[in-house]
Amino acid sequence: MFPYIGGKSHHVGWMNPLFPNKFKTFVEVFGGAGWVSVKSEKVGNATTRVYNDFNPLLANVYECFRTQPEAVLTLMNQTPKSDLTLYRQYQEELFAKLDWNNVPLGDVSLAVKYLYLQTQVFAGTPLSTTNVPYFTEQKANGKYASKYDTLKKKLSDEKLTKRLKEITHAENMDCIDLIKKYDSEDT
Repeated sequence: MFPYIGGKSHHVGWMNPLFPNKFKTFVEVFGGAGWVSVKSEKVGNATTRVYNDFNPLLANVYECFRTQPEAVLTLMNQTPKSDLTLYRQYQEELFAKLDWNNVPLGDVSLAVKYLYLQTQVFAGTPLSTTNVPYFTEQKANGKYASKYDTLKKKLSDEKLTKRLKEITHAENMDCIDLIKKYDSEDT
């Protein structure tokens, strides 16, 4: 979906044959940018699809993608793609002021702020209060597409938003607790 450290977008091709042909529940234990949930044909056949990430801001993004992708896109379209003042404001709000133990799932404004920051750094670099945005002359002159604009284009694709809406649960759990909650013969 978007650059994120440890992303699995290039791994789905070799992972897909390892999945059984039929299973009821798919759990993306370390969801990250959600590439497996979005790109795997076999995962699309599961009746229960769980996205999880220990990062509460990512879990919130996927709860918003799952329940209100149109609202995410609308707010993204109202946000400029390259604004250093806005970048610094969101960086302060999310990494200096936000209580990460109480991130509400389903907060569209928070999701868009996080996506804004995540798409402005080089190659999915982990975010913090010290990141520097990747606004370069080459990017500004059109040599490289804006990752923010690329994500907006993806969220405009009905096929993709249908896939996102098929995620049945977005979780923000420790992997061991998540496995205990969802493990079964059909998972």
